[in-house]
Amino acid sequence: MYKFLIILLLLFSCSVKQKETPIDPLFIQKLVENKIEGFPWTESGHLFAKGENDSILLIEDCRILEEIYDQGPYNISYEDFLTLALNQKIILKPQFSVPRLYLDKKITAKYRSENFDVFFDTYCKKKSEGNWYRLKRDVSDNELYTIMYYLFINNLITFSDCYSGTYSVGNIAIIFRTNKK
Repeated sequence: MYKFLIILLLLFSCSVKQKETPIDPLFIQKLVENKIEGFPWTESGHLFAKGENDSILLIEDCRILEEIYDQGPYNISYEDFLTLALNQKIILKPQFSVPRLYLDKKITAKYRSENFDVFFDTYCKKKSEGNWYRLKRDVSDNELYTIMYYLFINNLITFSDCYSGTYSVGNIAIIFRTNKK
């Protein structure tokens, strides 16, 4: 009996169920209103949505989402579309080429087995200014985008700095609460 309980305890303790944070509604509202001008992710940020065949679409320009919506058979408002797409609740089928990735199995296993704070601390380092972090860059490109995906589904967005070759990470809710226009 004790062996059974120990085995059962071990099975349930090896996996941590991550609770993703829904994408901040103010962020979605700003995308809908096209009031995102002047914010760095209009062209260099990384948004993610589910694609076909277990792929993840990498959206590096938020206007791509408008094109997918306009060309698709979506019978919902654009705001509802963004809410579902960015919260990974629908599969997008763009009629044009959009970069895709397949989640790295090693990073996915790490994400699923650890508390999110541990996962975050493994790959992000606090910057000296404000609430910003720097993504550690000692991984392959696919691992990097997989990490960015898991940060994104937890309401964190990654920005590229083309000059330094680094990536900054910020909390979407904090950014939009402090930068209201």
